[in-house]
Amino acid sequence: MTTNTEYVHIADNEEVEALCEEHGIDHDAFIAYCDNFHITKDFESQVDDFTEAYQGCWDTFVKFAEHILDETMDVPDYLSMYIDYEAFARDLSHDYWETNGYVFRSL
Repeated sequence: MTTNTEYVHIADNEEVEALCEEHGIDHDAFIAYCDNFHITKDFESQVDDFTEAYQGCWDTFVKFAEHILDETMDVPDYLSMYIDYEAFARDLSHDYWETNGYVFRSL
């Protein structure tokens, strides 16, 4: 038996588009967040968690690690070349996760 129910991907969901617009959040980042947790309904309840977790969009996770160091530490220019940003990014991956360039803090 077949059904005529057509699957609508979350990215094409008008409810999600309206929700993102209403709350001023990045639609694509919210989609990435919901996809990661396999959220397919009750999107409104996810807005606060998304807002708390979302860190921005970065070209690479290493670039995000550089940003975190720049924001949290005052590293003199002459020392910055000695920092292993890739190792720091690996350490950050215990507390953050990334998908398609969108970075989220693990809650």
